[in-house]
Amino acid sequence: MLKFLRKYNTLILVVGGSLLMVVFLMPEVLNQVGANMGRRTTAFRVGGEKVSVVERDRIARELAIINGLLPSSFPDITFMVARLDPNDDADRWVLMVKEAERAGLVGGPKDGASFLPQLAQLYERNAIQARLGSVNAQLLLDFMQNQGRPATLSRRVTEEELDMALAHLHGVIRLRGMFASAQRISRPRAIREARDVLTEAEVSMVFLPAERDAAVAGAPEPTEEALVEFFEARRELAPEESDDGIGYLLAPRVKLEYLTIRRAGLASVITPDPIEVYQRYERSGREDAFADVRPIFEKEIIDERINEILREADRAVEAAVRAASAKLADSGEFQVIPEGWDDTPVSMETLRDAITERVRKTLGVEITPPEVTILDESWQTADDLVRLGELGRSQVRLPVGGPVNFPQGALGVREIESTPNRLATQVGLPCTTPFETFPRDVCYFRILGARDQSPPDSIDEVRERVVDDYKTMQAYETMLDFADDNRVSAVERGLDFLADTGTTTDPDLRPVRLTGNINVRQDFATIGTSPRGAISARELDEDGRKAILEVASQLDPTIPAADQDLDMRTLALPNRKERGVAIVRIDAFIPATRREFLSVAGSVGGQIRVREYRAAIETSDPFSLESLIDRLDVTGLEQRDRDGEDEAQAQDEPEAADA
Repeated sequence: MLKFLRKYNTLILVVGGSLLMVVFLMPEVLNQVGANMGRRTTAFRVGGEKVSVVERDRIARELAIINGLLPSSFPDITFMVARLDPNDDADRWVLMVKEAERAGLVGGPKDGASFLPQLAQLYERNAIQARLGSVNAQLLLDFMQNQGRPATLSRRVTEEELDMALAHLHGVIRLRGMFASAQRISRPRAIREARDVLTEAEVSMVFLPAERDAAVAGAPEPTEEALVEFFEARRELAPEESDDGIGYLLAPRVKLEYLTIRRAGLASVITPDPIEVYQRYERSGREDAFADVRPIFEKEIIDERINEILREADRAVEAAVRAASAKLADSGEFQVIPEGWDDTPVSMETLRDAITERVRKTLGVEITPPEVTILDESWQTADDLVRLGELGRSQVRLPVGGPVNFPQGALGVREIESTPNRLATQVGLPCTTPFETFPRDVCYFRILGARDQSPPDSIDEVRERVVDDYKTMQAYETMLDFADDNRVSAVERGLDFLADTGTTTDPDLRPVRLTGNINVRQDFATIGTSPRGAISARELDEDGRKAILEVASQLDPTIPAADQDLDMRTLALPNRKERGVAIVRIDAFIPATRREFLSVAGSVGGQIRVREYRAAIETSDPFSLESLIDRLDVTGLEQRDRDGEDEAQAQDEPEAADA
């Protein structure tokens, strides 16, 4: 064997080396072949122009690149500024980019790099409109530039790829803006709209709520069948979605427990060392007598000791959560909690003892154990959480996005998808970020259960509300038969008479009172002289405001309204959503002046365009995948989507057959 190897060693080395070179170079060759095939393979065509698989995947990847600029606990950037879901809208994004490029709206990498400040402002504005809490654009920009950008570049993304992705997003936003402002409004229409918007009437009102009649008249108890029918018709509706303002869709809600560390309690167990107090006085160089300034230095020492205790408490909580999490499987930034998991090590009572023991061992201070409150018997909505005393008003400041108040933090749990999870919390594990109350006490909480917005499981969950609402609606229907009688009483005896007859001492019933100085315009009614900061008169809905302005326009503005026909000026306006009847007296008609018209003339056209664009996209979104395919004459994409649907249907059919 050795003779054979010595005889053919040169040949063996040549053949072996050649094989090693082939093995070493093969992956690169295969990658190049795959890339070339991808460039030659057509994904679909846009108006005859080929879009290769490689190009399609490159542009689609930009959604993830852009959204990587913010932590995953934040709503996606592409969704907040362009309503694009990175999981479902890849093809839509590619087509929007292609259309923006065709329109000449996409710049180069420099345009993308300079777009970040504007992007932060757009995110802030849209977050406020979506009621996602306070988001500070400057803090957002600082994070994206100093943390998000470097983190994205570390994930095998080049600067040119990142900046080009931002340039594409900028182009898409320009494209959407062009669509929103494309409509042209004629001058006569703008004048008519401005007149309608500015025309105003001043009224006085007595609102007669139906629940008062239901309670005073002792409405009969409804049958079970009637209650169930009433409940089922509104079971899955939110109050604002129902035509009568009644809906039983329950808001996001949680069960929780929390722990409170009170600074006053910590201060009571800390006694400053007299020697240290005097040393600080000497180092300060103050000329005041020691006795006069001694409390200042004592408070300084106490505050420092309290902060040390709070730091140790924070370490105790983090250590307990870290130890518990280490035994659980990971799912991204969250843990998978198995059914029947023993949560005793992370309960607030266990953490209370852990904090007390750690402070005693590390600092030698015996503190009063923190207070623990457990709310596991009833669900807590945002309104309930706000009412939890100091905790309900507490907040935490994050490095990005501004402060988070306690209701936002508690409801922003992983299991409630309709609210942003800025603290990366989940059911079962404590939130390790402490909330600070206004007395500067510190609170930790743990969510024990969470339910997103959902209908009640049964009528029994909201039975009391259903009974009250049913009686109120029956009383409302009866009120409509006597609405004109109340109007006539107001004409003959005055609104004060109606207000006096409606007096009640029941705190659960809406008071019946005379309200004057109500300014009514086409789009709003407010109590006060200025729409800004004034109280909305929600008892006057759109139909009611329209009726008031229609009658008011028949008055002579040169003659005081009080000298004109009172019967004509007095209206009975039912409001189904508020479940009552408003008896209204028109006290003045204030037509729009030329000066007022000129002050808003420039913005009226824009307001009309925005309103009509929003109404249009609700029925036919110009940027839906279907609209883009039709407008851009896309071929190949429809068949691919249809094939995917057929494949999914084929996969579901066996499951349906088994069921």
